[in-house]
Amino acid sequence: MNKAKVFVIARDYGACTHIRMRQVARKMQEQNIVNTMILDVGQTVPEANHMMSNGMVNADIVWFGRSVSESVICHTKKLQELGKKIIIDLDDFIFNVSPWSAHYDLFGTEEFYCDGKPVWKDKVNINLANNKKSLKEYHTLLGSVDALSVTTPRLMESFKPYTKKIFVFPNSIDTSIWNYGQPMRRNPNEVRILWQGGVSHYEDFWQIKEVIPAITKKYPQVKWVMMGAKWDFFWKDIPKDRMEYHGWVHMEAYPHVLKLLAPDIGVCPLADTVFNRAKSSIKYYEHGALSIPTVASNVPPYCDDIKDGRNGYLASSAEEWVVKLSRLIEDSVERSRMGGEARRYVDENRSLEVVAPLVAKAMGAFVNGKTH
Repeated sequence: MNKAKVFVIARDYGACTHIRMRQVARKMQEQNIVNTMILDVGQTVPEANHMMSNGMVNADIVWFGRSVSESVICHTKKLQELGKKIIIDLDDFIFNVSPWSAHYDLFGTEEFYCDGKPVWKDKVNINLANNKKSLKEYHTLLGSVDALSVTTPRLMESFKPYTKKIFVFPNSIDTSIWNYGQPMRRNPNEVRILWQGGVSHYEDFWQIKEVIPAITKKYPQVKWVMMGAKWDFFWKDIPKDRMEYHGWVHMEAYPHVLKLLAPDIGVCPLADTVFNRAKSSIKYYEHGALSIPTVASNVPPYCDDIKDGRNGYLASSAEEWVVKLSRLIEDSVERSRMGGEARRYVDENRSLEVVAPLVAKAMGAFVNGKTH
């Protein structure tokens, strides 16, 4: 079977593009299992236009992430006329975004009310007409591309009515990067609990609003380590020296910085919504790459990857969150054991070394007409 030639258009250095496309393409090229060319859309070097035209002409597959417009739809059709196969990648079910998510401003199509008052306010914080037009364009694009790539079987099921061919390419961890350097300790008397995530996770973080003060009061050695979003509401009654905040960093630096934060335990709260059930357990994979245990909400996707009590803990209530965090806080041996099991799970199932060949095989078969 001939190796596929894949032209990857990376629109940004956000987590979705970097984890799902850029690092996978690099690994496939490194393993010499797919010929890849990566164009970072933000490039301003003189060679960028040449790379674009050269990549488009020579590729078997053009693979790009979340992007839609009339121009994208038009160029997709032109490339298909030249015999190229077009794959678009989506890692979220964009047709059902929670109104509590910061991303509702891009995908929301109806006003949302709380206590009788509009939350978004059309033409102020959101443009509902533009969003409806954009989602209609996504419908058109998904119906015309040759395939869609997604993160999980659940997300595949959500998108089945919209497109003809779907690949499940799991999110993965480049363990060669996450392995770099030695684990470090900041204060041996602390137990550091990590949460990392963006502003769209407000509804998810709400799941542990009662857990934070309970654990803080019960264990004076605990320090909460937040990376990414920071909501002052959750910390107003927490002593300032018990919480540590860090902003986002470039994705290439992210694994190294997360390791420098020296977390002992990771938390993954998640609201039980249709949108969330189609997400992946990427935060759990990152914790596993750090060899630290995770306590997560007992909902998909986490209950798909975590076997409760074996390679992580699942919690269904605030009381259960406190109980399971308490076990890990009090028992360093259990933390080490469970962190090791999480790391083993990632190495065997979600490492880039495992996932990249699966993507390459699927793309090779697609080019050679051997997929159904």
